[in-house]
Amino acid sequence: MATIANNIIEKGPDASNYAMIHYGGENQNQYANNSLTVTGNLMLNDAVTKAYVYGGAINNPAAVTGINDQLALTLGKTGAVITPVVTGNQSYGLATGQLAVWMDDPSFHKAATSFHDENANSSLSIEPALSTANPLTNAPVIALPTGPQTLNLTISNETVTGNGSLFTVTDSAGGNIINGGKGGLTVTESGQYAKINTLAGATDLITETGRSTINSAGNDVINGNGNYSTINVSGTATINTHFYDTINVSGSATLNGASVVNIASGGNATVNLTATSDALYGTLAAGASITVNDKAAGTSAVATISGTAGFTVNASGGTYGGITVTAKSAGLVNAVFTSGNNSITTDGGQVSIQSGSGNTKFHFDATLTETDVITGFKPGHDSLILHADPAHPVTASSLIAGETAASGGGIVLHLSASHSITLVGLAASQLHASDLNFV
Repeated sequence: MATIANNIIEKGPDASNYAMIHYGGENQNQYANNSLTVTGNLMLNDAVTKAYVYGGAINNPAAVTGINDQLALTLGKTGAVITPVVTGNQSYGLATGQLAVWMDDPSFHKAATSFHDENANSSLSIEPALSTANPLTNAPVIALPTGPQTLNLTISNETVTGNGSLFTVTDSAGGNIINGGKGGLTVTESGQYAKINTLAGATDLITETGRSTINSAGNDVINGNGNYSTINVSGTATINTHFYDTINVSGSATLNGASVVNIASGGNATVNLTATSDALYGTLAAGASITVNDKAAGTSAVATISGTAGFTVNASGGTYGGITVTAKSAGLVNAVFTSGNNSITTDGGQVSIQSGSGNTKFHFDATLTETDVITGFKPGHDSLILHADPAHPVTASSLIAGETAASGGGIVLHLSASHSITLVGLAASQLHASDLNFV
């Protein structure tokens, strides 16, 4: 059942199809109810003469009385014949024979009801000029609703946008684009594969089930379930997440739960490791910083932090199992441990480490080129775990014997000609062989 009304239908000079309107294709009567109404249209034909018209049983319509090669309307073949209603139309460039209704069947050929009746349809002798005016210039002004809005999305491929009031959206279909406004956005998304955008300065709450993209520019709380979502934070966000989400931070983010975190220059993130299975993998640009807190009782959380330039790591093991940090960088890494029994492994570059109140293990590889500085080393509590260079073996006694005084106070241990460890504020007599372990 089709109605074609109030359109400008123009057929260009290079048109490849022959009919302006073809109803029903090859089998228009496969449905119980079939009808066609064509009314109020302007039909302009600029097409040149064709040798034939596409049709099932008729390939030479000129052989059929009254049919020319440019038809205004054709109907599909087979099944019961319908009689279209064609009224109130204007046409240009269509001769009387071309205004026929033609079906792909030799047994059916007739004009549409009243189609040639000037009272029902009319022909133009001069083609109207093509209008290039913007159709939106005089478009009606639609007043948008004001106040809080609530919307349930049950189909995909929709785009919805909030305004100056709170916009509450429940998306059970997924695959939609949801834009927040200044009034804030509350989204419950269960269909996955959504794209959710929040506005700078707005306060938003997003709960999603995964595999979505969230562009967070506002002051947002995001509840995820670790199901491969991507969250881009340019504003300020608190994210309750799990391992399989990817978080990209150029603003400021607090993460409750571990994940893959990429922090741009100037960005910062605080990561609270809350589950025994949490493992953080962070990539930091120059000037980025990350704070890692272990809040999972009875476990030592794992954080692997890497970057191509200097960054800052603040780590707190709390009263629980502590944090194991691997710092990989060609630039300066600042690592500060405040509490807990923690561990850090370095992987080249310059590393500045502040030991905390707990017992910290410092892992260094003698084969790497590094300049390491440790402040607050506690003999008898903290320990140096040293991976020796087989080509240049050292012992605890030889390291202590070869230590030198540090500028500004402290001692310097020389693992190799290209790797030194400075223990700030420590006197030579305070470091003992039991504080050094070789692996």
